[in-house]
Amino acid sequence: MLASHDLIKGLELPNTLTPSRTQTTLAVGHFLRKLYSDSLAEELPQRLQTLIARLEAAVHETQSSSR
Repeated sequence: MLASHDLIKGLELPNTLTPSRTQTTLAVGHFLRKLYSDSLAEELPQRLQTLIARLEAAVHETQSSSR
């Protein structure tokens, strides 16, 4: 059973939470590291694998011809 708004009105706490710059930086850094590591764990789409292979071959060919 839910209490009516009038019953809990006096129990509400104001939202005065203000994290410090350091806390904010740490939280953002944590979430960015998590997002980045999740992205690295995913397999590359086939079209990107093909493009990377072509680029690596072109670099190898350029290095071989400049010798």
